[in-house]
Amino acid sequence: LETGQPLHAFDKDMLYSNKIIVRRAGKGENIKTIDDSIRILDDDTLVIADEDKAVAIAGIMGGKDTEISENTKNVLLESANFYGPSIMRTSKKIGLRSEASNRFEKKIDPMLTVFAIRRFEDLLEKVANFKTEECIYDNFKKVERERKINLRVGKVGQVLGKDIDAGLISDILTNLKISNRIKDNIIEATVPSFRYEDLQREIDLVEEVARIYGYDRLDSIPTSASDRRGKYSLYQKTIKDIRQALCDIGLVEVINYSFISAESLKKFKINLEEGYKNNVEILNPINEDFKLLRPMLLPALMKNIKDNINHNIKDIGIFEISKVFKKNSSGKLPFEINTLGVMLTGKAVQKGW
Repeated sequence: LETGQPLHAFDKDMLYSNKIIVRRAGKGENIKTIDDSIRILDDDTLVIADEDKAVAIAGIMGGKDTEISENTKNVLLESANFYGPSIMRTSKKIGLRSEASNRFEKKIDPMLTVFAIRRFEDLLEKVANFKTEECIYDNFKKVERERKINLRVGKVGQVLGKDIDAGLISDILTNLKISNRIKDNIIEATVPSFRYEDLQREIDLVEEVARIYGYDRLDSIPTSASDRRGKYSLYQKTIKDIRQALCDIGLVEVINYSFISAESLKKFKINLEEGYKNNVEILNPINEDFKLLRPMLLPALMKNIKDNINHNIKDIGIFEISKVFKKNSSGKLPFEINTLGVMLTGKAVQKGW
């Protein structure tokens, strides 16, 4: 909890040997985890093993056979860093999530591994009077995990709407373990390893300053809204007028899906092969009824009429103003054509509300 670095303790006397191996599981290999469940693994799963068998699913959960018990005398402590996406895949595959896997999925500073184990060792000696042996094995190629960012003092004032003294900004960053120095109204900050993933740009440091300084201390400034009103283009106004005119004579507007089935084109004597050839096919349709982008409004309007008649509504006047789609032979995005469709059946329709 103190460092955020997951640790796992093995009962050292329950291991087959002193040799610890990090490897991929064999296909069909299984392990009983500390929650008393048998987990079947595949060859993509990373495990911690001794020379005999897997003793833990790496980054997720330890095995039952090497679990710490009241009879444990010797403890082997593991502090590791695992690749987040790999842990996430394994966790989903075997249906097991743990505090450790949650942390590894979100990325943990690899520099914490030795620090965390040292801290654990220190607490054992101070609090529990344990004796520890100095035998840390660290197989990690050290990489540069410090990032240098220049923070302009003026930029802080520009973003926050309030000038903050450079010395105060420097103190805030220092308290966040971000070493820095002031030079010509620019703060040269060095981001520590444990903040490497989230502090990447100047604006990230501005956010940190605002967070610690206090949003409640920033002045509230009303936004300056423009009094210019938008207006319809000639085309939009024409569509609006047509829509209103049709409603005025008693027709009801309908809005249908833009998808259509290839089979429905048969009813309009459109060959299926031609339908696929000339129309836009959906790569991942929800089902067969939504396989094409509609080339016409008629099929959906006919279905509207049919559904109403099935509900004993026979005097119908409907319209739709929507786009239909035509394949673009050049391979670019399809043509989108605004189209008006009107369907009438039965007696004259009374004006609607």
